[in-house]
Amino acid sequence: MIEQLGGRDLNLADWIERGFGQARKMGVFVSSDKIMERLARAARRDFRENFLTLVVSLLSIETTEQLERALAEPLEDTGFQRLKDDVGAATLDSVLLAARKASFVEELGLPMDILGDVERGWMLRLARQVER
Repeated sequence: MIEQLGGRDLNLADWIERGFGQARKMGVFVSSDKIMERLARAARRDFRENFLTLVVSLLSIETTEQLERALAEPLEDTGFQRLKDDVGAATLDSVLLAARKASFVEELGLPMDILGDVERGWMLRLARQVER
């Protein structure tokens, strides 16, 4: 399930349905919906954990420090709270602030190529979970 469904923009019901389909193809009997639900939940959780572990392993020490600083000081110009704020009306100050934010994110050297393996909807779902 992880290999075929991980990183796809699917809800739990989709994972369960496709899990049953894959089990049928493999000639494996799954005795109940609850068992398949547990398998699907575990596979989703394992994919997410493995993906995030991989991302962390690709971050440099400097990037990790900058991200920790952004978390520790969320209201600074390059803190996590301010990074997602709208810069507002186009004034010199707001344009300079937007440039500082963009420069900060670009200098992080995030492993963006890893996103090619996951669907945009899955990343948005993950972002919503993180924001909670």
